[in-house]
Amino acid sequence: MSLSKIPVTAEPSQIFQIKLTGETYFIELKFNQLTSLWSISLLDSNRAYIFRGRSVVLGTNLLRNVDPERVPGIMLAALDNEGDATEPDFDRLVDGRVTLFYGDSI
Repeated sequence: MSLSKIPVTAEPSQIFQIKLTGETYFIELKFNQLTSLWSISLLDSNRAYIFRGRSVVLGTNLLRNVDPERVPGIMLAALDNEGDATEPDFDRLVDGRVTLFYGDSI
């Protein structure tokens, strides 16, 4: 099992480059102040969207329903570090009470 933490900052719009299975991907995070929710997008090495604007929710592979040929063996999830199952608002994701992980399995 190989997991890596996504280093979320206090910026409402962020992009991170990751490398998995020998391929480069980009993860884009955006915070929506109206809904108080984070959304996540995944882009390939050419910065073409694989998916766009999914809500960051706890306890699920955020890559569900993505063609496995586009993201082979990769998982992405938000995990609650406090055990209270509160969905990630701005502060909870920024201060680490909820952590985003990516890797080959979770």
